[in-house]
Amino acid sequence: MLRRLSGAIRSGLAELDRSEDEAAEAGSSASGPRYAYSRPDFLSLSLEPDEVTGLAGYNVSRPILVAGDKCPLPGMSGYAETINGGKSQRNEDQAQACQFWLSPPNSPAAGGQEPRPDAIMYSNFICTFEDCRAAEAARPVGSTLVTYFALFDGHAGDGASTYARHRLHLHIRDRLQQMHPFLLSALSGSNSTTAKAENSSIGVDDLVTGALENAFITMDQEIGKNRVAHKIKGGCTALVTVFLLGRAYVASAGDSRAVLCRGGQAPGRQLTEDQTPYNDRQRLQTIAANHPRLAQGEFSPLQFAKRLGRRDLGRRVLCRSAFVQGWFLKTVSEEDLLFPLITGDSKKSRLLATIGVARGFGDHDLLVSDSSIAVKPFLSCVPQVVPLRDCMGADDFVVMATDGLWDVLSNEAAEAVVKDAVSQSTSNRCVIAAQALVGAARGTWQRGSQTPDSRQSGGFWRLTISDATAAPDDSQAKEAANGTAKEPPASLDDISCFVIPLGWLSKPPTPAEVPSADGDN
Repeated sequence: MLRRLSGAIRSGLAELDRSEDEAAEAGSSASGPRYAYSRPDFLSLSLEPDEVTGLAGYNVSRPILVAGDKCPLPGMSGYAETINGGKSQRNEDQAQACQFWLSPPNSPAAGGQEPRPDAIMYSNFICTFEDCRAAEAARPVGSTLVTYFALFDGHAGDGASTYARHRLHLHIRDRLQQMHPFLLSALSGSNSTTAKAENSSIGVDDLVTGALENAFITMDQEIGKNRVAHKIKGGCTALVTVFLLGRAYVASAGDSRAVLCRGGQAPGRQLTEDQTPYNDRQRLQTIAANHPRLAQGEFSPLQFAKRLGRRDLGRRVLCRSAFVQGWFLKTVSEEDLLFPLITGDSKKSRLLATIGVARGFGDHDLLVSDSSIAVKPFLSCVPQVVPLRDCMGADDFVVMATDGLWDVLSNEAAEAVVKDAVSQSTSNRCVIAAQALVGAARGTWQRGSQTPDSRQSGGFWRLTISDATAAPDDSQAKEAANGTAKEPPASLDDISCFVIPLGWLSKPPTPAEVPSADGDN
């Protein structure tokens, strides 16, 4: 075990890792995409590029690809994905899983620079308690293992999601390395003058949250800088879960979602908020109110309970501004007849009548249709970060999935699928759970059930009856759950899903396992 682990850590990945950073810094000197479209490396697909792209042609069979059964993912996690039902020629979802070590705070720094984290492991993951103990024995005192999972849901192409898949973990690694001495100091209560934070009230959660937020900002800036040279089109949402120092952190920018599934009878909960324009209303309205030139007089910063017309002039109607949560009455004036900044509600909301998410990467060149109004100033790349510390049981899991799954499955339905899958198997149970979730959201192909919005001829993807408690905002799914309708539509979107066990990944270290900020036990 030690030989295999040491070989993976000390292999040529170190030089490859450095060359990626150097090439990315070259930026505009390149021409064409920096990273070619492919599926996640951990799927271990032995396919040619044309064959990978060709998977999108199977929009009737829509095979489910899984990872973690033969080549385990960190913590024996599971992953599954399926292509969309004919929406695009490529799967615009991307995923990444890797591990890396943060160097000890007292390690030598060449040329006075900060110590650099060790090479990233994309295979031979540390998966079990035994792996973890072997790794600890092989690493210098004071090193910290970081485990990373990420999903990226692209829109208007796969350019941003593919780029972020290859780059975000590098930025997170570097930001965490900068905070590493402070993290160890805060965790151990050390009074080390070399690592002590300026404010003693700053804790581990604050430091990790700041590292993740700054990594997301840097990632978006890099996409903006290199979008022309590397032909990065469109944008993407980002959902990340990071494990370190016995803790877990979920960072979300967009409408992909993480849900906690608890063992036994304990209820699960949604960890992230879907950052749609409707849910991010106050931030968007504040921007529009404080910088009216951005909307060029075409959109109203206020939200009204109904779409206004000239017949409403002089009437008092319900309204919300950026500075309140509730509704109040306002007399309608001419300027209130402008098109609303945000239309629709929940998952159906749109910003500037253009985009359905309020946060994520990219979209630097996106304009409102038939205008010169840029959408980017209203978008944010800063994630919502949620620490996890109260769910460390052997039967506690985090489900990370793109909106293709959550569009048709409720949190409760997803949790039921996971509990059923893991209860039937002890081997590869997370792989089975991820496959079951994607299969439930994809549904089954039924011939002869064509509907007006069907994208296929002579059939349609439909949920099974057992999964019809899905989509809480889907009227057809509600009718199916009440027995008044059958077989509601399944998801036609790309679907990607991780099922991550928290048993050992979130296990708190014992006092003897906590390295000090000075590198001493």
